[in-house]
Amino acid sequence: MDGHVAQESTGLRLASGRPFATDLDALTYAANDVGYGTNLLYYLRHDRYEGFSTFGTIFTGLTDPYTGLTDRFGLGLCSDFAALTFAADDAGYGANLFYYLRTDSAGVSTFGTISTSE
Repeated sequence: MDGHVAQESTGLRLASGRPFATDLDALTYAANDVGYGTNLLYYLRHDRYEGFSTFGTIFTGLTDPYTGLTDRFGLGLCSDFAALTFAADDAGYGANLFYYLRTDSAGVSTFGTISTSE
């Protein structure tokens, strides 16, 4: 045993009280405040029945972890996200951006960015 302990949360609920989707596609962490606070986890999830994808945050500093899950905005009908990461520095497309990979039904991969600022 290497001393690492995994802790799982089940039955998560969004801040609105709705059950958290089980179709979580990607998760990343950002220390920078990109509009929602510092030191947050960010996720991409999709509705398994309609295929609509959503970008959201997880705040882990609350005593009730269920109130820390918040959908922030929709990304449209694209349920095929495979990866999400955050870059504070300008990696060629601007600073404080999220980068994703997704693959469509034809097997074509797409690289893109998500900005939380308007």
